[in-house]
Amino acid sequence: MNFEHEHEQCLEKLNWAIKQLQVEVKPEKLVEIAELIVQPMTGLWRYFHTPNHIFEVGNSQDSIEVLAALFHDLVYVQVDHSVNFNLSYYIAPYIQERQGKLKIREKNELPKDLTFEMVTSIFGFLAGQVLLPKKEGMCLPLDRG
Repeated sequence: MNFEHEHEQCLEKLNWAIKQLQVEVKPEKLVEIAELIVQPMTGLWRYFHTPNHIFEVGNSQDSIEVLAALFHDLVYVQVDHSVNFNLSYYIAPYIQERQGKLKIREKNELPKDLTFEMVTSIFGFLAGQVLLPKKEGMCLPLDRG
């Protein structure tokens, strides 16, 4: 596959899911989102967590499952060895790098964002926590110490 084909396939899945959810998103915004999804997945270190992987995982008739599949491996620090530059724009208000480690910003540094607060609550993240990628795993466990 090539980037253009993968981008088009991602865009088709985004359009389908958005239509199923009856949500309005400007077409140019969906093009941008599809690029943000596909670009990191085609990185130098990506062998398994590629666009093909998200399309296989997202081969569902449930729009929420499709969206979850498209986004689930977007930031994969232990594989990519960094955060994709274009994605850093979106996470920089919430995450910072200190002494070579990614850390959730302190509470007084975080923007007021109900979605971020909901996500951190669901997954048990706390302001100020260091995010440590597991070498063999597929998630970012928390350093509670």
